Amino acid sequence: MLTCSLDQHTPTVLGRFAGIVGIGPWLTCILVLGATHALPWFGGLAVNKAYAHPGHSRTQRMLKLDLESEPRRFTYGLLLNPVGTETMRKRADLNKDGQVSEVEAQQVTQALTAEFASKLTLCHGPTPEQRVCAPAQLEQVLHSVIDGWVGDEEVPLVMSWAVALELRSDDTSVQVIEDWSPVDITRTGAKIVPHPAQPLLQAGAGRDQEQPAVLEFHWAGEGQPSPRVLQATWQGLSAPVLPVLLGGLAVALAVGFFLWRKRRSEEELDA
Repeated sequence: MLTCSLDQHTPTVLGRFAGIVGIGPWLTCILVLGATHALPWFGGLAVNKAYAHPGHSRTQRMLKLDLESEPRRFTYGLLLNPVGTETMRKRADLNKDGQVSEVEAQQVTQALTAEFASKLTLCHGPTPEQRVCAPAQLEQVLHSVIDGWVGDEEVPLVMSWAVALELRSDDTSVQVIEDWSPVDITRTGAKIVPHPAQPLLQAGAGRDQEQPAVLEFHWAGEGQPSPRVLQATWQGLSAPVLPVLLGGLAVALAVGFFLWRKRRSEEELDA
């Protein structure tokens, strides 16, 4: 039986990761526990403390294409293992005093954000064939969160960036191409969150535009693609429908006004 304690009463590392990246605790459980077992079904394993099980000896990456939030965004998250955490802390310790100050943390966060943005390409358009691609800009980064600069080896580093997709009003297709691995990453999970009012016509990982809507992916070891590509196309309000709706609304208003005027005239005659 799979037990994954990621509730509000248990301050777990995985809970921090799920909260910062915004992927939900259950998907976080699958991501980390999946790195622990090669079998498709997971054995009994409780997750309660940092590095309490083998899954935390691996660095986990989580990608999320969120079409429900406003603005629509792409989120990149990392849960670092002890080696990756030590590597990043040493990088941030600019004066080599064995501590990461607030100033040092801000400087290395800015540098990592620039690196991440330089490895990210965003594509959007009215259809998959009409997508226009461009490198992500720093101005599109909504937030960067790095938690765990200060701590011992029991407190791993958790990192997350969210980038606005900046879609146009007629865009109904996006593609995100990401190719950034600041440390050795063992496992990658990806999730696509559709908008509830705009059903997906196609979604998935890779560049295949003919595949059906698949919303969750997991890759491990050498099976991790590079670059990683997430894409989605959804149902929008087609151009011919809009004039019909506006025309119908205009007719309804005109009829309503006519009936109102007729009633007023009859009331005036009766008076």
